[in-house]
Amino acid sequence: TVSGIVTATTGYSYYIQDGDGAWNGVYVYDDTNSPVVGDDVTVTATVSEYYGLTELTTVTVLTTNSSGNTLPNAVLVTTADAGTEQYEGVLVSVENAECTAEPDQYGQWYVNSELQIDDSMYDGDAWSPVLGSMYDIVGIVDYSFDEYGLHPRSLDDITEISSVNTLSGSLRLYPNPASTTLNVSCISNITNISITNMIGQKVMNINNI
Repeated sequence: TVSGIVTATTGYSYYIQDGDGAWNGVYVYDDTNSPVVGDDVTVTATVSEYYGLTELTTVTVLTTNSSGNTLPNAVLVTTADAGTEQYEGVLVSVENAECTAEPDQYGQWYVNSELQIDDSMYDGDAWSPVLGSMYDIVGIVDYSFDEYGLHPRSLDDITEISSVNTLSGSLRLYPNPASTTLNVSCISNITNISITNMIGQKVMNINNI
C-alpha cells in the first residue's frame, strides 16, 4: 500500500510520485480506476516486474485523498541519467537536448543520440521534431523493449529552444538565433574566432583558442 500524487495518466494506467527526484515514482497498471493528474491517492496493489519495468498491478483498493494538488517538481537531469532505473516512473526534465534521430514508425525519436523520446501520451501526428534542433523536454521515464524512454505528457512538455546550423560539414553553431550566448563546436581545431553582427560590425574576436 503506497500513496502519491498522480503525475500522468493513460487510458489504462497512471504514474504516482511521493516526492521530488530519484526513486520516488512508480507506474500503476489499472484499467478499473481513473484518477486524474493532481489527485493524491492511496493504492493497494501487487508489485511486479513487467519485462524489466517495475509496476503496481492487480489494484484492489484505490482511495482518492484529495484532488488538485501541486505536482512534484520535474527534476533536471542529463539525457544520460534520464535513462537509468532510479528515474523510472519519475517526472524529469532535460534541457538543451538535440534531436539526433527523427521519429520512427512508432513515434519514437532520440535526443543527444542516447535518450529515446516517446509519443505514447501526445499526438505524434500533430507535431514532429526537427533533426538538429534543440529542445527542453519534461516527461515521465518509462522502460519497455529493453530501453528507457522519456514520455512527455502533452506537446506542452516539449519546447524548441533553438535550431543548429552546421557549416562546411563540421562547424556547428547554436542556438540560432542567439542573443547573449552562442555555442560553437567543431571536429577540427579552431584557433581564432571573429564574430560580426548583421550589419557587418565586429562584436567579438577570440585568439589562441
